[in-house]
Amino acid sequence: MKPFYSPSNFSARQKREHAERFLQSYGNDHNVRFVFEGPARTDGKTVWLGDYTPEDETFLMRALAHGMHEMLHVTDTDMEAFRKACVNPLAGSIINVLEDVRIDTLGMARYPGYRVWRDILTEYLEEAGLLKAAADADAFSLGELIAVWLQTELMAQMNVAWAERHHKRLRNALLARMNPETVASLLKISRATHTARTTDDVCKIARKILTQLQGLDAHSKENPEIDLFSEPGSESDASNIQELARAARQVRPVTPVQEAPMGSNAPTRSETCSDDSFPDWPDETQDPQLIEDAKLYSERFVAETAAVKRLARAFSHILTALSRQAFPERNGSTLTEDFIGRIAVNDNRLFLKDVPRKKPDADVVILLDRSGSMGLTRMTKAKAAVFSLMQALCDVPGIETTVAVFPGPKKTPIALVKKREDSAALFRKRFPGIGAFGATPLTQAVRFGIKTLKASRHANRLLFVITDGASRADALEDLRDDLQAAGIESAFLNIDTDNPPLSENTVYVAESEEIAGALLKLVKATRFAKTYGR
Repeated sequence: MKPFYSPSNFSARQKREHAERFLQSYGNDHNVRFVFEGPARTDGKTVWLGDYTPEDETFLMRALAHGMHEMLHVTDTDMEAFRKACVNPLAGSIINVLEDVRIDTLGMARYPGYRVWRDILTEYLEEAGLLKAAADADAFSLGELIAVWLQTELMAQMNVAWAERHHKRLRNALLARMNPETVASLLKISRATHTARTTDDVCKIARKILTQLQGLDAHSKENPEIDLFSEPGSESDASNIQELARAARQVRPVTPVQEAPMGSNAPTRSETCSDDSFPDWPDETQDPQLIEDAKLYSERFVAETAAVKRLARAFSHILTALSRQAFPERNGSTLTEDFIGRIAVNDNRLFLKDVPRKKPDADVVILLDRSGSMGLTRMTKAKAAVFSLMQALCDVPGIETTVAVFPGPKKTPIALVKKREDSAALFRKRFPGIGAFGATPLTQAVRFGIKTLKASRHANRLLFVITDGASRADALEDLRDDLQAAGIESAFLNIDTDNPPLSENTVYVAESEEIAGALLKLVKATRFAKTYGR
């Protein structure tokens, strides 16, 4: 099945009007507002249909396929029951996928065309590398893996093609990390979702699953060698199976229902954030997830102190070497250190003379992917490289810096670790505790960087992006054009991905150990470093 693309003779206005009229027909008497930005979700009053425009050739296919699903959430999801039941992130993830399965089951039974549109969409997402069920299972945290696996298993039971292709692989990945009896029990409990009539029924099923996960504490005491929460293959040897059980018990305030499209690489968020309202990364937080992440990553990051110092010296050498440089001349007041040797070989250039040069004049934005797939080892290496680069940049007068991570906390797409006006001390305070969590809103992050640099008055504007995420090729092309039009020099470090390069200055790495050296190579290749350094 090939993806359906919008007819070329449709204007952008016609496409948008068609999509809205079509979807409104699913809403009965509900007065729903449609917003064409991502990720796809609803709060019961507004339906967000995705971060793309009617000019996109996939607009109608994606708008209708996402929209039919979201409109069913409007008409058939009890938002209040959902909010009350999502008492912690793990509960929210489990309830979200089960409610999605219930809604898809309802849609297939109620509307003949529903399944066709959803199948077309998921095939497109899979081909574009955006289907979460098709992702590398080893990159998921345990909580993510459980949620993705449950949705895939339940949809496979309904003979949905994308789920049939991936449910066994995900099940085997989970069996490698969990007791088989627990996995079987979770699947047995979840099957009741197919006959669930209401959101409240789904919440009851989710509570049974969470109760099962709470019992993993006892299991961990019997099997301490099993690490359910850390990244498989990481260097972490902590006994973290208890963390998942604690996550199942931990209660905290929750936000309204949101749904990311199946396989989306964009995070959900509780409210729409404009480019001007992205939050700062918190100095202190009460968020249980962030507290645990901060502890784990901070400990590992501190262990990289020696590497950070070495990198900082290297970056500093590149960026400031010319400012310290002086050349031997025949006249002057300061002797060279090797003047005796010069006399011995009849070299009369015995004095040092500073060579006038243009002062650094640059605005630098660094965007760091902190999505869950970065993992502990990879994320720590990337942070060490970024921290080192910042240490060097802050020592060069005339350079302004901005650092942002994506996604941000509280399900925002971006968080600012350092604004231009923030001190280097504030950056150093916030940065070590940043951990990997969530999806990869790469497009939003790059757009933020472009907007920030377009407003800069500096002669040199640089954008560094470190990511392992994937995005649609057409979206990347648009961003490439925006970068060139704004006169922004960019450098991209693509970790373990074959994304099309957004910049001529792009380096690909396969291993976390290569990250630091690759970022150093990127910096050396910039016009900025060549002009002001070596």
